[in-house]
Amino acid sequence: MKKVYAEILAGLIPHKMTRNRMRGIFRYGLANAVQLKRRINNDHSQPEHFLAVCAIAKNEGPYFKEWIEWHLQQGVEKFYIYDNESTDGTKDILEPYIKQGIVDYKYWPGYRQQLAAYDDCLEVNRFSSHWIAFIDLDEFIVPIKDKSITEFLKRFDSFAAVEINWLIYGSGGQEHKAPEAVMERFKFHSNPDHRLNRHVKSIVNPRRVFTVVMRQRKSQVMPPIPMDNPSKSTSASVSPSRTSSASTIMQSNRARNSSRNNLEEEPAALKER
Repeated sequence: MKKVYAEILAGLIPHKMTRNRMRGIFRYGLANAVQLKRRINNDHSQPEHFLAVCAIAKNEGPYFKEWIEWHLQQGVEKFYIYDNESTDGTKDILEPYIKQGIVDYKYWPGYRQQLAAYDDCLEVNRFSSHWIAFIDLDEFIVPIKDKSITEFLKRFDSFAAVEINWLIYGSGGQEHKAPEAVMERFKFHSNPDHRLNRHVKSIVNPRRVFTVVMRQRKSQVMPPIPMDNPSKSTSASVSPSRTSSASTIMQSNRARNSSRNNLEEEPAALKER
C-alpha cells in the first residue's frame, strides 16, 4: 500500500523532475527518511566493504561462478544474493562462496520481489558497504578506462549514485545453449547508441540512498541540492547529494537471454566485442 500512496502523492506534483525526486521518498516514508538522516549524521563508522553487489536470482545457478569470479577480479568484495524460489540447487552452488564469507545468501520467495529485495539489501547493509551495485546475473560490469571498478569509483566519492549504461550482447547467430562461459559465447554487441542501451544500472552509496525505484531513465534526487545534470538518470532514490553518469568510462555488458535455451534474435547492428 505504501507504494500505491507514494504514486498517488507523487502524481499530485506538477513539476516532472520534482515528482520523480519525491516518488522514492514518499515510498520510503518521510518519517523513516528523517530518522535515517539522523542515524547517518550520528554514525561515523567505516564500512567493512568498499564495494558489494546485490542481486536477486531464480534458477541462475549455472551462471553464478563466472559472474562472481569476474566481479571479484574487478574489486567486488561482497555479494548479497537473494534467492527467489530457485529449484536448481542455487544454494549448494553458492555454498563455497558462503563459507568464504564472499556471499551473503538469503532465501526470498514471492512474486515480483526485485524491488523488495533491493530495499531489504539497502536497509540491512546500509553501513556495511561503501558502494552497492544493483545488477542482474546476465550483466557484467566492465571498466573501460580503469583497471577495476573500485579504481573507477574512487573519483566519485562525493556522489550518491553512479549510473552505468547497458551494452546489449545478442545471440551472435547461436540457436542452442552451449557449455562455454557467457563472456566467451556472446561476442557481438549492439551499437552503444542503440535504444536498448539507454537503460542504466546504478552503483549507490547506501548511506545516501533511501530506496530503489524502477525509474531507469529519470533521477530520483531529493532536494534541496540539485543534480549537476538533470538529464542523467539513476534507478535509486537518493538523499541530498548528486548523481553521476559514467557511460564513457564504464559499461554493463548484458548478455541478452543468456540463461535460456532458446536465444532471442539479437538487436540490430551488432558489433564484435
